[in-house]
Formats: sequence, C-alpha cells, structure tokens
Amino acid sequence: MKLRIESNGYHFYDRITGLHYLIDEIKPDCEQTYGPRTVSIAITNDCNANCSFCHIPKGKLYLDKDFVTEFCKTLDKIGTFDIAIGGGEPLLHPELVEICKTVWNETKLGISITTNGQLLTEDFIEEIKDSVSFIRVSLDSIDETCYKTIRNFDLDSVLNNISLLNKKIPFGINMIVNSATINGLDDMLEFAKNFGAEELLILPLFTNGKFDLTNSQWNVIEEWIIKNFESFPIRILEQARKKIKIPLLFTDDDYYKDYIYLSPDKQIRKNSYIKRGIKLNHKMIERQLLDFKNNGL
Repeated sequence: MKLRIESNGYHFYDRITGLHYLIDEIKPDCEQTYGPRTVSIAITNDCNANCSFCHIPKGKLYLDKDFVTEFCKTLDKIGTFDIAIGGGEPLLHPELVEICKTVWNETKLGISITTNGQLLTEDFIEEIKDSVSFIRVSLDSIDETCYKTIRNFDLDSVLNNISLLNKKIPFGINMIVNSATINGLDDMLEFAKNFGAEELLILPLFTNGKFDLTNSQWNVIEEWIIKNFESFPIRILEQARKKIKIPLLFTDDDYYKDYIYLSPDKQIRKNSYIKRGIKLNHKMIERQLLDFKNNGL
C-alpha cells in the first residue's frame, strides 16, 4: 500500500485492489504530502468519436512516452496515488501500452484508462492487463437508438468489447446523464451488474462551466443513488457533490486541492473544463507542481 499524510488523517491506497483506507482517528502532526492525490492525463486530443457534448478541442496532439513517464515518476516521488489516462481517445495513442508498462514497473502509481470502448480488442487487453489498475468505459445508454445518437457507434460492437474485459481487467462504466439518458439509470445499473463491472460512475452533463440538469432531474439522481448505492458501487462526478446529499469519504476542499489535469499541450489545470493553465517545463516539473498546489493559477 502507498501512504499519503493528509489533513484529515493517514490515507492508504492499494493500486491492485483499488482500496482506499483512511485512518482519521489520529491527526497528523508532521509535514503533509503535497503531491496531488490523483492526476488526469489527457495523452491525446485525437478521437474516433464526435460527441456533441464533448468539451475537449479535437486535434492531433500526442504526449510522448518519455515526457509522460518522467512526469509520472515525479508524481510518484511527491506522493500522488494514481493517474487517470484519457483523451480524446487514449487507445489511439501509439505508445499507450508502453507508457502504462513503464509507469507501472517504475513507479507505485495506480493507472486507470478511460475509453469509449470501440478500440478494445483481445490483443490490447492481453498486452496491458498486468500494467493497469482499472478501465473505464464511456457508455451513456444501452438503448441502441440513444447510444448511436450520442456516440455515432454501433452498440453491439462496444458491448462485445466490454465483455472481453470481464475477469481480465477490473472495469467500470461511465454514464453521461442528461435529459436523453436520465430515464435509463435503472437499465444501466442492471447492465453493469450483469456484465461484471465493478462500479458505475454517474457524470451529470457539464458544459460551459455549469450543469445542464434541472432541479427535478437532480432530485431524480439523488433519490436513485440513495436507493441503489448499497447494492452496487455508484460514484458521481466530483463537481456534482454540492448538488446532492450522499455519504462521502473526502470533503470538497480535499478534492479540489488534490486533483489536477494535464492537457495534451502539457498544461496543468484544475480540471479539463478550465482553459487557462501552466505550461510545464520538463526541468522544473516538481517545482511547478508545488507552486500550483500552493498558489493555483
């Protein structure tokens, strides 16, 4: 297990099982870990989809392997628990497997990958299965018409690809929730259970700096989570915490202090929705991360 010393206690993390264990009965009286708890790394802005709600500008930027691995070694050194690899579509990155293998073997970081699932293959899964902690598949709906409208992909193909993950790599389902998908929460939960997923991540649609849901839709989500979270692991987008009332392990302040986003153009930001960032200098990464932690943008 890896340890972080945080304001609310001693926080342990196991990258194999994904277990987080917080000892908050004893308040630390020593220097706290200053590295961000989780770092999201968009290794490319290239994508094979064109979803209408996506806020990531598309292009052909790819972070190179050496930069990503150097960045991750610094994160490991300063106490980061895990990296979340995304994009764009990360499976389009030609060095994705090599990046994961190097980071896994040369650091203690956990690694997750978020993908739309269309490029998942048996060969890819076999290559990467021992070098990642978790795969997140963006699905949104298991209604064929709704899914095709959102993703413009064939639903059967992605369901087949998701089935390849079962018992090989732990995986979860990411579900964008908006007016078109909110009535499919029960169906998605049943699908996640039946297909062997380990969790369902609810992502209320967030565009132009605000959520697109009405108060009544927030009530539907809150009531649905309260009804179902004891029967299956359900998570929700961190920015939505203030909109609903559910038990949480960490506070809002902890999250925003201990998470950063790295864009494909090598800028660190508070999250992917914020356009302004700090360009990383490969010779000053540790110093820049500390400055960002202390001062923000």
